[in-house]
Amino acid sequence: LVEISARRKPSDSTRRGKGADPGTLRGADRTGPALPARCARVAGIVTVSRPSSPRPWVLLFVAVCLVAVNMRMTITGVGPLLDQIAASEGVSLAALGVLGSLPLLAWALCSPLAHGFSARFGMSTAVSWSLVLLALGTAWRSLPGSPANLWLGTALTGVGLAIGNVLMPAVIKRDFPERVPLVMWAFPALLGGLGALSAGIVVPISHIPVGD
Repeated sequence: LVEISARRKPSDSTRRGKGADPGTLRGADRTGPALPARCARVAGIVTVSRPSSPRPWVLLFVAVCLVAVNMRMTITGVGPLLDQIAASEGVSLAALGVLGSLPLLAWALCSPLAHGFSARFGMSTAVSWSLVLLALGTAWRSLPGSPANLWLGTALTGVGLAIGNVLMPAVIKRDFPERVPLVMWAFPALLGGLGALSAGIVVPISHIPVGD
């Protein structure tokens, strides 16, 4: 009898859970540091993330508005000045009609390339370079001297506008995910309104005497 009871009596190692699969224990040793294998795996991948600080959307909105201001005034102000440009450059109005179509030709040629440029260099970089081209083209066509400055500067301006026209709506959706209707309303409103304003004020500005 003593031999049979000794065989049936569980060993100390079995009571303590030694040699058993930790994933099958159900609280055999609740005071110890051991956890079920499945819980340990889950606990190992739990991460705590802190919410990022809100972006200064007001400053971004002002920047978008300034971009809109410069994207139409540079081309809508040319039409009312064609007579003065023809007289000062010695070219016909028919030739200057081609000058007015240069930005449109640049849009047709460069707009399909804007997304590839953005994918290669980044959207923010692409928009920044479009603004640089716009500024350089505007300054170049304003230089006195050869009539080529007027034509080449206008073409460079059109290239910058083509990239900006394509990428600015994507920038608005990226930077204003919760305010897309507001910004998408303000951006084209500024494009149209300030474009019309520039067409109305360039002629009075051109008659302001400069120098002697």
